[in-house]
Amino acid sequence: MAKVIADFLAPGGRITPAFPAEALVEAARRVHAVGARIAAHATHPDVIDVCLAAGFDSLEHASLMRLDQIDALVASGTAIVPTLLIREPVLGAVRGFGGDDASVTAMADALDSQRDVVRTAAARG
Repeated sequence: MAKVIADFLAPGGRITPAFPAEALVEAARRVHAVGARIAAHATHPDVIDVCLAAGFDSLEHASLMRLDQIDALVASGTAIVPTLLIREPVLGAVRGFGGDDASVTAMADALDSQRDVVRTAAARG
C-alpha cells in the first residue's frame, strides 16, 4: 500500500495540489504495476478528479468532493474514507494559514455540503 498527500493547505488558507497531475497519474501506474494499492489524502475537487481518473484505490477525506463527481467515483471503483467531524479544525487551519473571511466562508460552505455528498456516494455503492 502506498499513500500520497495529494493536496494540502498553503499560505493564504487555500488547498492546493501537492504534485502536478502527471505525477499522481504516474504514481498510481507504478504502484499498480507492482500489484499494490494506492491511497490519496485528497480534499480539493480538482485533485479528486485527477486521482479518480488515475485510478487511485481510495481517497482519504474527500472533504470538498462535489455531487457532480459521484458518477466518476462510482465508475472508477474508488473508495472514499470521509472525515466528517473536521469542520471547525479545518476552518481554524484556513484562518491559521492566513485565509481571509471569504476563504473561510467558502470553505465552510463546501464542508457543509459534505454530508450530502457522502450520503449520495454511499447510496450509489
